Amino acid sequence: MRYLYFFISILLFSCNTQEENTFSLNGKIQSEGNGKMLYLIDAQSGNTLDSTLIENGRFNFKTKLPISPIYAKLKTKYDLFYTELWLENNPMVFDAEHKNFYYATIYGSKSQRQSEKLVKQIDTLSRKERNVVIQNFILENKDNPLGVVTLYHWFINLGKDLTEPVYNALSEANKSTLYGKEIDHFLRLNTNPDIGDQFVDASLKNPEGEVKRLSAFMGKTVLLEFWSTSCEPCRKDNMHLVKEYEKYSDKEFEIISISLDTDLDQWKEGIEDDQLNWVNLADLKGWRGDAAFIYGIKVLPSNYLINKDRIIIARNLRGEALTEKLRQIL
Repeated sequence: MRYLYFFISILLFSCNTQEENTFSLNGKIQSEGNGKMLYLIDAQSGNTLDSTLIENGRFNFKTKLPISPIYAKLKTKYDLFYTELWLENNPMVFDAEHKNFYYATIYGSKSQRQSEKLVKQIDTLSRKERNVVIQNFILENKDNPLGVVTLYHWFINLGKDLTEPVYNALSEANKSTLYGKEIDHFLRLNTNPDIGDQFVDASLKNPEGEVKRLSAFMGKTVLLEFWSTSCEPCRKDNMHLVKEYEKYSDKEFEIISISLDTDLDQWKEGIEDDQLNWVNLADLKGWRGDAAFIYGIKVLPSNYLINKDRIIIARNLRGEALTEKLRQIL
């Protein structure tokens, strides 16, 4: 009988342990979500892991995760509610009953806790201090999906010189993820050309969908301008650029605007509203397009002034500084 009790105890312990290590997410949110479907999506693949109905400001997921931890999106169909979070094979709680859904309090995930701690830690640091903390965090998690996802979020800001050593330290499993492959793509493309360097060619599409190479427009004085319709300083600069283009377009001067928009209609509308009657190109991949990778674009607006010999002669000239430079050249 004693052996039977022992066997039953072991069985119960095993079942409880398995239950404890099974993912679940119990949530409380604001009542405006009632009646809407909430989707749990693998942020890497875009595959839907599960869905559930929001009722009485509550929702519940009990899902088999493909891996743990996993970075996921939690959202309604049209993003009325949207956030990203780390899921683990534990009972988890999501509390946004009295706060914005995006900033919900989340319990039960060590990776989520580490990620939130990092964000708080770097919030008040200088750029240099922040970059060191981020690099160290990635190295501490080089074998954990947390490391490659963090690098994926920061590699554009870090730039090639700071990204490459921490990327090389990642485990092969992390490098083989879609996150790792995109970082590798950036490292292979990025040349970050500077004053005195020759411009770097790239292929993009015009608003009609035709593929154009930057080199097709060279041989003149060219202003390569990176912008987006959602960038207010860019839109303000466009007004100035229109005036300069009117003055010099008949004097072998061309502007090539490369948009970091992701929505075709929004991009076209911005071109029309700002009256950008020059070369307009984009790949609609936002900050993660090839041209943005090649030129190492970290902020908008950014520009390169290129002479007739295809050499970069100035960078990030704005307003009167650009006016004076063009007057000297043209």
